[in-house]
Amino acid sequence: MSLSKVVRMPDLTRLEISEKQCHITLKDDTIFQGLRDQHRQLAVQEGPAARGDYVLAQAVSQPGGTRTVHIELGARRFPDYEKALLGCRAGQALQATICSEDTTLQVKSVKKVVELPLTDERIAALQLPGIQTLADYRRQYIADHGDALADRIFSAIQEKLLNQLAELMEVSLDQQELEQFHRQQRDMIQAVSGDVDQRLMDAYGGSTPEESDRLFFQDNRRTFLIYLWGKALAEQDGHQMTQAELDQVLEYYQLIHEKDKEQVLSQGLTEEACQPFYLQYGIGALRRYFKSLVRISATDVPPQRVA
Repeated sequence: MSLSKVVRMPDLTRLEISEKQCHITLKDDTIFQGLRDQHRQLAVQEGPAARGDYVLAQAVSQPGGTRTVHIELGARRFPDYEKALLGCRAGQALQATICSEDTTLQVKSVKKVVELPLTDERIAALQLPGIQTLADYRRQYIADHGDALADRIFSAIQEKLLNQLAELMEVSLDQQELEQFHRQQRDMIQAVSGDVDQRLMDAYGGSTPEESDRLFFQDNRRTFLIYLWGKALAEQDGHQMTQAELDQVLEYYQLIHEKDKEQVLSQGLTEEACQPFYLQYGIGALRRYFKSLVRISATDVPPQRVA
């Protein structure tokens, strides 16, 4: 039985989350990019080739080599060709130096990209289920992608939120349990990757193994606090680990520490094996809280919840 415990649960409303992080306005460039790519067409370019146009040409080098090239101007993949063909017209023959070779370029075609016009009429003509207007499409995009967007934002700010969370809770901390947890994390790195001291120096940039270990200990202290919170939260929620969940954490622990199930049970290591579960339980609760705050809007679409 753990001696460490949460004395006062943290108030999540005191987390510092900026307006920009939870109130997001999506631009049409983002929302309609996939649709535009899907319905993009090429049309004959009557004027000179410009950036973004596609040029089809036959290249004949002085040594006698011939090749057909089809390139997008401005893509910067074939700089010699792009420099020579910018401003060209279909049917034109050009002289250029390509890869240090004198080359004749016979322009076969020049085509420009025609984007899908963003109008209600064109959107309705696509006959997408439940979509009649641009606003309909924007709402559907938010419904389809808003949750994943919120997850990406949470991943970006997760470390900052976990640091704040650890500061907000009041904990009765047993120093021996914390030190044991720290040793467990070192043992896990050693078991998975080997040479734990070098791994920590690479990760933390400490000038000595001791300095890197000290920094690692600080991170482990925070992780231990989040584990305690996750465990207390699960108890508060009345969540009991299912047999499948227990089997999963025991299997992971056995794999990392090279112990069989009987050893884990007989040595009283079940609680230690369950620590990652409660750590993730806490992080999951933090993620859900953040996503409950997120609102996503777009042109003609008021803020929409994602959770």
